[in-house]
Amino acid sequence: PTSSVSTSSTTTPKQTGPSNLATIGTYSYVGCYTEATVGRALSALQYANNNMTIEICYATCSAAGYSWFGIEYHRECYCGNS
Repeated sequence: PTSSVSTSSTTTPKQTGPSNLATIGTYSYVGCYTEATVGRALSALQYANNNMTIEICYATCSAAGYSWFGIEYHRECYCGNS
């Protein structure tokens, strides 16, 4: 004889985009922005790392004294004061 057991399960969808922190250090998340087609909005310091995280970009920019930081393409960090 065979028996069958019916089970139900719920799965949580895996996040595919970047994570956002509401705050980190003295910085607060202000949203996503589109840059102009020429030049960078945050051009004072640029840093790339294949293992980029919000924490790495924050640490890099805040240690250098910049007021703003942003991440693009999951690997590029940009810093600036305006």
